[in-house]
Amino acid sequence: MGDVFNVRLKMFGQWEGEFRIRGFFSENDTCRNGPHCLLVLDGYDLCTMKKEQIKYPEIYLIGIEARTNNQNEMEPGKGKIVGCMQRYFQEQMSAQIPDRQKPGTTYCVYADYESDFTGDYTYFIGEEVGFASVAPQGFVTRTIPAQAYAKYTVGPGSMPSIVIKAWQAIWQMSSQDFGAERAYQADFEVYDERASNPAETELDIYVGIKPL
Repeated sequence: MGDVFNVRLKMFGQWEGEFRIRGFFSENDTCRNGPHCLLVLDGYDLCTMKKEQIKYPEIYLIGIEARTNNQNEMEPGKGKIVGCMQRYFQEQMSAQIPDRQKPGTTYCVYADYESDFTGDYTYFIGEEVGFASVAPQGFVTRTIPAQAYAKYTVGPGSMPSIVIKAWQAIWQMSSQDFGAERAYQADFEVYDERASNPAETELDIYVGIKPL
């Protein structure tokens, strides 16, 4: 399983705090445990991230979206993601989506990157629909292009901390960890029946990478 020791997390060019990590890490390194790595934060298991490389076909979605960046998401009152999610679920917007291909399976997409994870991007939440489905008023359509992905299965753990910490780990990964350079076309999370319990959520995170 590896040793447990302290490393520091670097976000937006500045050190944000110390973390207890179980595995083969250094403060300028990422996971070298192979496809499975167990992260431990503040003395408790954070998440188990199981990695595989896959190719995913084009996906058609309908939902709602907002423009944001990770810096704003870390500052109270500036983030857009929580408000977007609350509106989507509280107003039961999925019930208004036509031609739902997987009812109840939610896609959260990060796309239209200005640069990389430090720049602006579009956050989208919605469901998969059939080709050429028309978005109702107040909704938008989004197409995720076919591409290669580093897929991480995360959890089980408590929301939203489990997905926040998973992304914090992903931000520190190198091309070697992903198996290729990040494409920054579209990344997304999939929440299905494994996410029915917020205290024991399991989800898949797809990080788009350049052709293998």
